[in-house]
Amino acid sequence: MTGWEVSYQAALLAASIALAVTTWVLAKETRLLRRAQTDPRLSIWIGPEEREVHWIEMVIENVGAGPAYGITFTASRDFERRKDAPFSKLGFMTTGLPYLAPRQRIRFFLTSLLDDFKSKMENPFDLRVSYRSGENAAFDETFRIDFSPLRNLPAPSASPLQDIAAKLDEIKREIGRLKPST
Repeated sequence: MTGWEVSYQAALLAASIALAVTTWVLAKETRLLRRAQTDPRLSIWIGPEEREVHWIEMVIENVGAGPAYGITFTASRDFERRKDAPFSKLGFMTTGLPYLAPRQRIRFFLTSLLDDFKSKMENPFDLRVSYRSGENAAFDETFRIDFSPLRNLPAPSASPLQDIAAKLDEIKREIGRLKPST
């Protein structure tokens, strides 16, 4: 073989190896993208209820593109949501959730900051969530439930619904003042 033939074959070999590596990388990326498009992803947070800033609600949402199955919850500690109503006795804490569709959200009243304020501010806890995807892949995440960022929230002005109700009452009074003409 001549020198140029050896160089040509070496270049061809290098190009083939580069093509094989590129194909492998692209195939791996495709698998990861497909998985991201079908996996569930739970998100849990707390925040003030729309009408009353001291009422705290918890939201559990599947922000992923796939359904979540067999969802179980474990808290690092219990707390009194209100008198004689521990967090551990909530239905989803005792039985879990069998299914949460993509973009499905469960929102509920959790507690009032007017009850046992100091304890809630000083004692955050972790909520561990385990669930499976449609392909039976297991997921395990921990969410920090911390009330302290909710300290000193300003009270909201009247909600739009309260404004509408007040305006309707005003209209009702005005209509009541009208006298039918004879």
